[in-house]
Amino acid sequence: MSAKKRRILMTQWTGEAWRKLSSVKMFAKKLFMKTGCLITADGSDDDMIKPQGLQPYSF
Repeated sequence: MSAKKRRILMTQWTGEAWRKLSSVKMFAKKLFMKTGCLITADGSDDDMIKPQGLQPYSF
């Protein structure tokens, strides 16, 4: 299979996976919440941050 066809196939697979995952209610918001990208200034949602691969940490 040529590199061009592999890139097209990977793009199609990625697009289909995103369509399936993004159809789940609240999927994208949960991703941002888990990484801490939606943290509040007052720290009220800090318990929702769940980084992977780190020692347990309290914010």
